[in-house]
Amino acid sequence: MSVQAPSIQLQIRELSHHYGSKQVLDAIQIELMAGEILALVGPSGCGKSTLLRLIAGLEELQTGEIRLDGEVVAAPYRQRAAEQRQIGMVFQDFALFPHLSLLDNVAFGLGKLPAAQRRTQALAMLARVGLAERAADAPHMLSGGQQQRVALARALAPQPRLLLLDEPFSNLDVRLRHRLRQETQQLLRDMRCASILVTHDPEEAMYMADRIALLRDGRIIQIGSPASLYFAPQSPFATEFFGDVNILHGELRQHTVDTALGRFAAPSLGEGQAVQIMIRPEALQLSSQASADSRTVIVQACHHLGAYSRIDLRVDDAAALSLQAEVPGAPAWPPGTRLQVRCETRGVFIFAV
Repeated sequence: MSVQAPSIQLQIRELSHHYGSKQVLDAIQIELMAGEILALVGPSGCGKSTLLRLIAGLEELQTGEIRLDGEVVAAPYRQRAAEQRQIGMVFQDFALFPHLSLLDNVAFGLGKLPAAQRRTQALAMLARVGLAERAADAPHMLSGGQQQRVALARALAPQPRLLLLDEPFSNLDVRLRHRLRQETQQLLRDMRCASILVTHDPEEAMYMADRIALLRDGRIIQIGSPASLYFAPQSPFATEFFGDVNILHGELRQHTVDTALGRFAAPSLGEGQAVQIMIRPEALQLSSQASADSRTVIVQACHHLGAYSRIDLRVDDAAALSLQAEVPGAPAWPPGTRLQVRCETRGVFIFAV
């Protein structure tokens, strides 16, 4: 029995956008498959929210084309109204109607159905987010996490072709944020709902998404799986965006560069090229035993952070070079402890300066 390949739910072609003379999006290209979750990440002002608004139909497209299920919903020659695109939206401020019950909030987008069917469908969605017994309550009677569940239920009740989530967890405390991420992801998977999540949090993007699009100055500079952006970044910006790094500098000789932490190979870069070497803290392997490729470091401080510890280090024969390593657990290394360090190559990235 053959498995049918997922269809393309959303297609964005050569989308560009200006506010006056300022270009905020430049030649955006995205394909989103049915049931896929895509995260848009990047620094403030990179164009994430503008792109979401253009997809939703809240702003008029200037250049390019947006298709949903193969249908052109936005182009310079065609602008389908937002309410006709069958797109659900969830905002960071929940945007619930304070004068309506939870049931009526969720039923709001089901206005074309008969009253009895609206009620049944709205109750079913409240049940999916664990709030059916609170159907008659007003939004102000709920916690922030419960209100966000209602907002999600309301957005999904009409069975949209696409769901857009704009920083939906940013107003919640850390523990609640983690739980809602898990619940939301599972609900989207169960409903096979293609979704785009805008977030400023790289960890949230890696947790929630099948793929991540990293934006900078209005352009997508890398798009791929969470693992590919973390373990195969294509630029120094992408490397630093998804995690802390130690940075060393050097110059290539015969496709290698010598540093205080040893020799690194860079076969794709040119002879004599100045480079920066970026090393993730967890790539620094610490031990009390010396090896042929290890270097001596001195512990400056240990910061115990629960499941792992952040270790401040100084390289023994390069006093000006400070490093940070991450190790599991809570090692008992007082300041002044001498250790050996070697680098796991999977966490080392070399770029031309």
